[in-house]
Amino acid sequence: MKDLIMPPRLPLKLLRFLIRRDFLEEIEGDMEEVFYDNLELYSERKAKWLYVREVLLLLLRSNLVRFPTFTDLLNTNIMVKHYLQLSLRQLGRNKADSFLNLFSLAVGIGICLVICQYVFFEMSHDRMHSEYERTYRVILDRFQDGTLQGPDLYMAHSLGVVAEEEVPDIAEHVTLYVPDEGAYVTNLEQNLPITVDGKEMLFASKRFLHVFDFPLKMGNKETAFDNMFNVVITEKVAAQLFGETDPIGKNLKIGGGASAGDYLVTGVLEDLPSNSHLQFDYLFPIENFFEYGWLGVVKREPHVPIFANYLVVHESASPQSVQQQLNRAVARYSREWNPYENMSEKVRLQPIADIHLKSETYTNADFVANKGNLQDVRSFIIIALFILCIAWVNYINLSTARSIYRAREVGIRKSIGAFRQQLIGQFLTESLVINLLGAFLGVGLAVLIIPGLNHIIGRDIGFQLFYLPMFWGCFVLAILFGAVLSGLYPAFIISAFKPVSVLKANFGGKQKGLTLRRGLIMFQFLASLCLMSGTYLVYKQITFMKSQELGMDIKKIVAIRGPKHIEVLDGGPQLTSYEGLQAFNQYSRKTFRTFREEVNRLPAISSMTGSWSIPGQAYGASVKDVRKWGAPESENRPGKMFSVGLDFMKTYGLELLAGKPFSQELSEESFVLLNEKALGTFGFTDPEGALQEKILVNDRPHTILGVVSNFHWKSLKEAHTPWLLRFVGGTPPYISIKLDAANAEESLARVKATYDALYPGNPFDYFFVDDQFDQQYHSDVQFGKLFLSFTLIAIFIACMGLFALVTFSASRRIKEIGVRKVLGASTGNLILLLSREYLWLLLGAIVLSIPAVVYWGRTWLDNYAFRTELGIDFLLVPGLVITLIAMLTVGRRTYFAAISNPVDSLRKE
Repeated sequence: MKDLIMPPRLPLKLLRFLIRRDFLEEIEGDMEEVFYDNLELYSERKAKWLYVREVLLLLLRSNLVRFPTFTDLLNTNIMVKHYLQLSLRQLGRNKADSFLNLFSLAVGIGICLVICQYVFFEMSHDRMHSEYERTYRVILDRFQDGTLQGPDLYMAHSLGVVAEEEVPDIAEHVTLYVPDEGAYVTNLEQNLPITVDGKEMLFASKRFLHVFDFPLKMGNKETAFDNMFNVVITEKVAAQLFGETDPIGKNLKIGGGASAGDYLVTGVLEDLPSNSHLQFDYLFPIENFFEYGWLGVVKREPHVPIFANYLVVHESASPQSVQQQLNRAVARYSREWNPYENMSEKVRLQPIADIHLKSETYTNADFVANKGNLQDVRSFIIIALFILCIAWVNYINLSTARSIYRAREVGIRKSIGAFRQQLIGQFLTESLVINLLGAFLGVGLAVLIIPGLNHIIGRDIGFQLFYLPMFWGCFVLAILFGAVLSGLYPAFIISAFKPVSVLKANFGGKQKGLTLRRGLIMFQFLASLCLMSGTYLVYKQITFMKSQELGMDIKKIVAIRGPKHIEVLDGGPQLTSYEGLQAFNQYSRKTFRTFREEVNRLPAISSMTGSWSIPGQAYGASVKDVRKWGAPESENRPGKMFSVGLDFMKTYGLELLAGKPFSQELSEESFVLLNEKALGTFGFTDPEGALQEKILVNDRPHTILGVVSNFHWKSLKEAHTPWLLRFVGGTPPYISIKLDAANAEESLARVKATYDALYPGNPFDYFFVDDQFDQQYHSDVQFGKLFLSFTLIAIFIACMGLFALVTFSASRRIKEIGVRKVLGASTGNLILLLSREYLWLLLGAIVLSIPAVVYWGRTWLDNYAFRTELGIDFLLVPGLVITLIAMLTVGRRTYFAAISNPVDSLRKE
């Protein structure tokens, strides 16, 4: 029996190819004799392994190895050329199948490339800086009685000073401040003011342009911040303010904001790349803010935790070591920053490359805009793999299904001496040709699609991935791997036909690979179901969040950005002393009262209020130390507090549970309203019992005037926050007006006239609050659009392959259909007969998809504090949609087959 066992084929072929001809027969005989001797002593598996090892050792050590001759190479080239000719001829002969394979592969590869570029863009954030691997953002974890109260981005400026002075492993240190307050900027030569949002301005240390490699188009980074009133702007702002004129040396007037004054333009930055977490248009020296920020408040209170810190560690140092050194420094100096004995702070370092995708939810809102989601990126990677696999599955299915048409070709080639491995080489060459053509078309398709993707996501993701040689190397390897993977099984199926069987006149073509084909069809259904379920859940969650009651009414409310500069007439208060500041504040309150009275007289205005924030904005002054009057420091709890003016509850429709709203007679800044969440957080049992109680906010007492119901100030991604609304009567950053939509334009025109009269020189800038609030869901809507687009493409590719398989199956059974029709079968029965196999496969895919989609759905919904239920519809709707699409795909072709004339199909009989 062991005589029938042959040595392994591959090493034997290698031996015959590389050993010199005059020694080959002797060596081959010796190796074969050793193999059979080992077979007597060991198992078949070990004997073959020993044979492989001996062949490799012989080739490595022997001087009998020959190099391929020109004749060998010529023969190989001739064979490859022959395979290519046959492959191209086969493509031209079966145009429909070739087009289907090429089109599905091109779409699959193209979309896969688009997703790869998107994923690369998301993961490339902040990697453009030369020292990004050694650059970290400092995060401060605060603990109360050993319990983590939450991470924070902001800390006192003192921490940066300590870091520079006491941690030698730090090579560079940069302190940043991103203001919440907007301002207006005026080109003094043209006297045209423009409104600037606070997020567009950045105060930074002098070494900022050395740590972050944002290239200067004009100016010198060494001298850009020599003066505290210098400013560096971006190309976009330079064109907006100065047009074609050289902006270097020109003056800008900053009104309002964190630090007003006249600034000198000393540099112009190239527009910042969209894959940078730092986005700004104006760059100021932070020394200016230290000295003049908030009219000198920052200088008087240097330990206010409002600064972000970035560090570059030395190449020889580890971030863990720097972190330990910083924590030792924090422990020594924290008493100066934090007076509470039960509070402690620890530093940790976050790599800047992780900020975009791996940031947490901080106690204070992150100043970084357009943060990504690592889970979304992983989802897109899975989609890309699904799409590519579906395209390759189409090729496998069509190749094995149509193998009957290649049977006689195989039989003839084998009968005239073709070896099976030659046939396998031919069919693999066909697969390689189709995959390479599909890859070429896919690259072109990706180049066309990416600009459309930029429009959807609102950012320019570029083509950076296409410029990397390593990417193209991996891409070619992936295509070669896919070509072999998708062509190997069909090649083995087709090349295994026996000449005697296939050349018989009655060869019916026993189909090979039927089990695999059914499994692959089920995989396509399964992938389509998973993608459709994900799409359904994303839109269900977005609809759920947008349809929930917010606890306030933001419809028909227009928010006007408050004045950044209040003109003081001659003889009025001057900001030259603390007393002058107090007098100016009184002047500001009086002016705003006049504005409110004038606006409230308008018939289309139902109410008006001022506030230091509006719904949907991240801003809200986080207060970490809030407790009941008389409670020990250990009961301090964090919360959020922002200032509001008169009629705030009326304008936004907040529900008052107990107490009364703010009135003009109240002493400003000493009364607060709490929401229900704050009531429980700070130790109060019921709304009525909390009234007139005092609460300490950073050791400053405030009287609880009322309690309102919980409201969603931000999106429903976040849980309810303990809010404290503080009454302030001054001129606010935002003025909210509830108006009659029927007369909106006329009313706004009259409001503008009043605004311009009382606040001359300030731009009248307004927006609708509900639109601003919905912007919070922009990333979710964007994710949903991309998910839906890629899902439809995946289903489309799967349907193309399914339609081709049904067409082939119907053509193979055309005579059976004719006989059944003659015997009285109805059209419905025939459609069911032809569709039954696919329906069973679809049912199996639906059952298999349930665990996967339920697990993914629950994991994805964990990102939302308020979330929809999965429900039975989450399983039924995607299944019904895929079933409908499959039935339309299958039913159309089976219907035409079922209604065909039986005379035509039986004529040859």
